[in-house]
Amino acid sequence: MNRLKVCLTLLLCLLLGAGGALAEIPVYFGEEPPADWEERELLRLYVFNAPSNDIMLLTCSGESMMVDAGRKEKRIPLMHALDELGFVTDGRAWVDTLLNTHPHDDHIQGYHSLLYYDQLQATEFLTNLPLDYRNEWLQKTLRRLEEDGIPARTLAQNEVLHLGGAEITAFWYQEAPELNGRSVVLHVTYGGASLLLTADISGAAQKALVKQVPADWLRSDVMKAPHHGITACVADFLDAVQPQFVFITNNKSRTAKCTAQLSRRRIAYTQVSLGRIVLETDGTVWYIRQYKDKF
Repeated sequence: MNRLKVCLTLLLCLLLGAGGALAEIPVYFGEEPPADWEERELLRLYVFNAPSNDIMLLTCSGESMMVDAGRKEKRIPLMHALDELGFVTDGRAWVDTLLNTHPHDDHIQGYHSLLYYDQLQATEFLTNLPLDYRNEWLQKTLRRLEEDGIPARTLAQNEVLHLGGAEITAFWYQEAPELNGRSVVLHVTYGGASLLLTADISGAAQKALVKQVPADWLRSDVMKAPHHGITACVADFLDAVQPQFVFITNNKSRTAKCTAQLSRRRIAYTQVSLGRIVLETDGTVWYIRQYKDKF
């Protein structure tokens, strides 16, 4: 075998794993990153300690996107957390993009509450629903956004958003008969790293998305458990994602089926009830840390 063939063979071994999958990005949970970590350009996801709610903040290259804001009673601890992280100026949280995956109380009320108390400013608000969709909390939130001069718009199916150097593809199961099933799914890529935010998608939506979207839109290093981990994932969906790590926006008592499934598959996981989760990547490796008792 000549030198060129040897090099190509080694390259293929690095790129291809079992079944031809791309080589995995290392994922470290509970380990300290290297000394120069903070000097690198990073994608960060903050998952706030609000079991049975979704409250997340993505940041990259100085840009930010909030993905859902939980129930209204989470407003005060959320403001304290955003202030601690440097997103609050003169009593207002400043976030570039507000995205609502679906307008159930545990995902949208926090937006309305922050706006009502004049504690939130943003460049735009995104939903996958028509702006005239008849839902109480969506309409209340849209009225507050209009009063504050924050434009709202409806996402296009398969729309690609950019957050600094990160690329975010938004898609959903359009034919789902209920809001959970129609939740916006976000596939986030940064360098070679990938993250899947699954909102509250149902089992039927999981099955449909496996057939509907390209395989590389699901394949991810890290995944949020669908619907707060209340039920296990559909097996085909979990096979498609192949996550190395799953975080669950709930507590232990409500996630037994989900955690049993992950344990059987030897997939590492944690619940947000144990403390705020911070996931960071430079595009080549993930470091995931959890801060006990922090919102």
